[in-house]
Amino acid sequence: MTSKWDLERIAAAFAEAALNANRWTFALQVAGEAVGARGAALLGLNGPLPQPFNSPSLHEATDAYIKEGWAERDERYRAGPLIARQGIATDLDFISPELMARNPYYQEFLARFDLRWFAGLRIASGGELWCLRINRGPAEGPFSHEQLAQLGALSSQLSSSAVVARALGFAQAEAVEQSFDTSGQAVALIGWQGEVIRTNRTAERYLAQGLVQLRQNRLTGTHRDDTAALDRALHGLVRGAHALASPVVLRRDGARPLIAHGARLACFSRNPFAACRAIVVLTDPEQRGRISAVHLRKLFRLTPSEARLAALLASGDSLETLAAQLGVRRETTRSLLKSVFLKTGTNRQAELVALLLRLGLPSE
Repeated sequence: MTSKWDLERIAAAFAEAALNANRWTFALQVAGEAVGARGAALLGLNGPLPQPFNSPSLHEATDAYIKEGWAERDERYRAGPLIARQGIATDLDFISPELMARNPYYQEFLARFDLRWFAGLRIASGGELWCLRINRGPAEGPFSHEQLAQLGALSSQLSSSAVVARALGFAQAEAVEQSFDTSGQAVALIGWQGEVIRTNRTAERYLAQGLVQLRQNRLTGTHRDDTAALDRALHGLVRGAHALASPVVLRRDGARPLIAHGARLACFSRNPFAACRAIVVLTDPEQRGRISAVHLRKLFRLTPSEARLAALLASGDSLETLAAQLGVRRETTRSLLKSVFLKTGTNRQAELVALLLRLGLPSE
């Protein structure tokens, strides 16, 4: 029965999340709740994403999915061609109940978390195809033809939200690029698979001079082990293992080495449809640029007070000293700092300062 389904609630939640990336987890929660399912997840249609996006009800299952290697043994990717072609598909479109009863993915993984049936709904964004997986338990049974028809009608609405989210991701990427251009700092924007998707003018000059190279859309140094270290750092960033990567030395002949600083910015990592997942800032010890609080505002969408506080923190002053410099109470400074943590994707003062310094963001 679908009489209690609230599909408009799903569409509204996705539209809200498209404009506010912090709401994607909530949107996926709504996608499950509105149709009486166990939960929902958003995945790339042709393979697992480095960073999972799912409703809170699926967190435990998702952890096992990643840690135990089920992402590489996910039978439901067999439904991908059908979803791409017809917009929606279920388990029964590619496997029989008899085979499900003997299949490790269904019996050793899904059954452990009381999951059994799913419907995969196509979402299109900027030439990329995604799948909204709505998961049911054994008691709910498989989706009926009527239910699938109603879910399928959501595809175009959710795709519109994805297009908006992707466009905002590109706008944020351009803002980051422009901020570093103004400072003269080289930056490369990194995609889902660790590939370079954009470079600013300074980085392009480094490439033209042969200081760094692009091979198969991947940033490389002149030494193989340096490139391997950079690949490992980017692998950790795009998969959400950490927000900052340890600096990577890129040696060059006749000059001091370049330093590659990798970071995963919250404005990208919270948006599943953003093409950019992380950035690499290339610092040249021979000529280092500076970014002011004005550029901090653009980079992290801080208020003027938040940007000034973040810039001053890089000097190592205490919050009491900063409160005096800013002319505000200590409690106000703490409130500003919490907001800066949220917008920069950090949790502690030391972590924030490390991010600013690694990105070449010294105090004013």
